[in-house]
Amino acid sequence: MKKALIILFAIIISLSGIQAKQYPHQYGYDKLRKEALKGDAMSQYWMGKTFEAGRLSQTPDLSEAFVWYLKAARSGHGTAQEKVYTMYNAGRGVAKNDAEFIHWLRECANNPSNVYGDEAFVAKVNLARFMCDGTHGVKKDVDAAISMLENVYGLARTEINAIRYRTLGQLYKEKADETFAPEYYKKAAEYYNREAKEWGEIPMANHDVKKLQEGMSQAYMSAAYMWLMHETFSDTPDDYTNMLNAVKAAAQKGHSGGMYFLGEIYLNGEFGVEKDVKEAWHWLGKVYNVKPQASYIMADYCYGIKAYKDARLYYTHLIGMKGVANEVLGEAYRKLAAMYRFGRGVEKDETKADEYTAKASRLGDPDAAKIQQWLNQKF
Repeated sequence: MKKALIILFAIIISLSGIQAKQYPHQYGYDKLRKEALKGDAMSQYWMGKTFEAGRLSQTPDLSEAFVWYLKAARSGHGTAQEKVYTMYNAGRGVAKNDAEFIHWLRECANNPSNVYGDEAFVAKVNLARFMCDGTHGVKKDVDAAISMLENVYGLARTEINAIRYRTLGQLYKEKADETFAPEYYKKAAEYYNREAKEWGEIPMANHDVKKLQEGMSQAYMSAAYMWLMHETFSDTPDDYTNMLNAVKAAAQKGHSGGMYFLGEIYLNGEFGVEKDVKEAWHWLGKVYNVKPQASYIMADYCYGIKAYKDARLYYTHLIGMKGVANEVLGEAYRKLAAMYRFGRGVEKDETKADEYTAKASRLGDPDAAKIQQWLNQKF
């Protein structure tokens, strides 16, 4: 018994002299450099961090930081590989080099180690985006990009997951646009829906709320378009439930295109939705200041039901907007001219009517051109 106690005491004494190995960033500079020169990847990485942060001279030295990051990257350090490819891409601390950027992006993407976090996951998402677009010298390969993104796992930030799902949506959309296969449109829609969900799950604290809302609304709108295309090319009976749900979600999250489309649906009673002018005006009224299409639809509808006072207001707003097609502007000026000529919703004003008729004619409106010809003959 006494012998056992002596042995146990000896073990305790020996263990008390052992210190847990410190992380490299806790080393003093001399020890950190010594370990780095021995080839320790973690120490090399923290040497890079030291120079990038300017911890020695209070002035960052990106060139020296890159040297150490590159050493760590060659030793397989995932975060260092991420640093290297981002620095090559941005030209920070080293000359910008697309070939080296892609080389180290691939190295990071194919790094089997998860010790250093989710760098491989992020790299695969970025690499797949380039494979989708055929940019940065990466060969376009839609199927390989899909395989990469559908079989990647990691603890990446939810923003990265959102981008992952968006890219998958884009990839399946491209396959669908080439083949018109409804199943590809469905897959694209499902991934866009998952993207929207990811944006919605990001905590708003410490994030740009507007950016999160825009990401979510755009994802829902992309999903809506894919569901619409799915129903267009599917052999099954039309069911626009998924499309309508996505459009409503996009509109509710503030997407101007979603609000316009939803307003148009209610105004015309499309896709199984009952016509509801009040609901249409609710949505179109939110975007007529930024969407010429909304101003045009509202003006044209009012003109058609002889609500000329409202029609004049919307047409007047429309002709003051930028980016309106000449054909639409010509029609707006012609109808305004008619309102002024015959006193519809406004006091008669022949001078104004002639002015607007001439503008409509110059914009190529055929009916206005005939009226202008008649006016020239008259006088």
